[in-house]
Amino acid sequence: MEVVEKELLENGYPNLRDVVPLIPDYDWCWWVLEVEALGLADAVVEELFGGGGASRPGIAWPGVVRLAEGIGQSIDVLVVATRSEADYVREELDRDDFSRCLVLFRIFDSGEAALGVSADVPQGREIIEGFLALWDRG
Repeated sequence: MEVVEKELLENGYPNLRDVVPLIPDYDWCWWVLEVEALGLADAVVEELFGGGGASRPGIAWPGVVRLAEGIGQSIDVLVVATRSEADYVREELDRDDFSRCLVLFRIFDSGEAALGVSADVPQGREIIEGFLALWDRG
């Protein structure tokens, strides 16, 4: 998986909502492993995750879009996509082993963003280039 990391701009840009349009609506399993954000309404969290707490369940692409729309500013976010539920191995993800993931998006401590795309994703290079181009727009 190719992973690129960049410091966020002072205004917290880019955010998850800026990255979502770069990723085609593939039929993948999405996993929200961490989300701490300003402006994220409890109602959105309840709608998407129920009482999931720290172990967020998998969600479909429309849920990722809904989550992105609900975030005002990301503090800590980690979202990954796998081809199937069988590829979700929490123990590996806890060790930052993303080898089974197709995409990962992370914001760390409101200051750094990372996007990773597996070589198995046909438009992977385009997604990475689109991500890097966000800094030119910010």
